[in-house]
Amino acid sequence: MTDMKTNQIVLQTLCISLCLVSLCASAHLIASRTVAVAVEEKIKRKTAASYTVAESVTLQITLRGKALTPDGRTVKWTAYGRDRKDRAISVLSTGESKVDLATMGMQKVELVDISTTSIKDHSISKTSGRGRSRRATAVRVEGSGVQYVGYGVQVFEGEDVVGEKFGPDSLEGAIEVK
Repeated sequence: MTDMKTNQIVLQTLCISLCLVSLCASAHLIASRTVAVAVEEKIKRKTAASYTVAESVTLQITLRGKALTPDGRTVKWTAYGRDRKDRAISVLSTGESKVDLATMGMQKVELVDISTTSIKDHSISKTSGRGRSRRATAVRVEGSGVQYVGYGVQVFEGEDVVGEKFGPDSLEGAIEVK
């Protein structure tokens, strides 16, 4: 009877050990697949007539991680804008390229240039009447166009996301790059 209990304990210990080894191996596999994503964002804004805004945005995407042979990973990026009238977020530009990390494990993907033009909400003053009955009234003009709000970059290995970066961070839960 005692030998049977001892065998059960040994068997349970062996099962637990195998599970731990399996977990450690899969954690190591996931860590070796992970890609760190950094994005340098440069925004230039020009305002004309105090309410027309032209934006030029440049994104430089840098990837760091372990080089794989062959590398089946893909980086997908999307730039987002917000409509000035209805405040809805929309896609301004999107792209995709293959990941090809060098032996040092770093790759600069591409420069992404995005341009937008929008008009802010503003008021225009109008005068009516002549002489003493002349009155000035303000007419409200709704904004229009799209303003740049951020980006999303995700690195995929097959269907699995192995690296991502959103700017600002609040876009992460709101939008899916896939």
